[in-house]
Amino acid sequence: MMRAGIPAMLLATTAVLAVTAGCSSAANSGTAGGAASARASSTASATAASTAGAGTGSTAAGFGTPQQVVTGFVQTELAGHWSKLCSYFPPAKRTGCSTATGALSGKPTGKLTVDGAVVSGKRALVKVTGHVCLSGKSDCQSNSDPEAGMPSGSETFTQAYDKAVAGNAFSPLPCIKVKGRWYVNGSA
Repeated sequence: MMRAGIPAMLLATTAVLAVTAGCSSAANSGTAGGAASARASSTASATAASTAGAGTGSTAAGFGTPQQVVTGFVQTELAGHWSKLCSYFPPAKRTGCSTATGALSGKPTGKLTVDGAVVSGKRALVKVTGHVCLSGKSDCQSNSDPEAGMPSGSETFTQAYDKAVAGNAFSPLPCIKVKGRWYVNGSA
């Protein structure tokens, strides 16, 4: 999985945000052992092998919580529903998204799990683990450590969040609350 503008957790994000944000791509950035305020610990799985990439687990897709928006984003990508992917970005960051997703094709394979979130006001870091590939066995990325990229030790939530927005880690996926709804956030 590649990365551009938001963590590399989703392959489509590279193409989408390369057009919308013009950022570079890279791989997972390592491990952080953290804890922070307002920890949410729901788990949801989204599997490409399931019908239309539907998720299973305790978190349903939606926009009410950070876990719900990431679950929906994962399900949409794993189902190969590229035209719907833009709805998971904040309205102000959707410019160019439709053009970018129009160039995507195919259906990724793999399994991604939402392993909880740390919420601080209107921002959240959502933990994601799993493995996903865009085309066959190439163009793949994975993460097995739900604490990778999370705030720990001397790193504050704001520092970890800013790294996730501008960085290139598989997890966590940064989210932002806009007008009462959660969205996947990336650099613009």
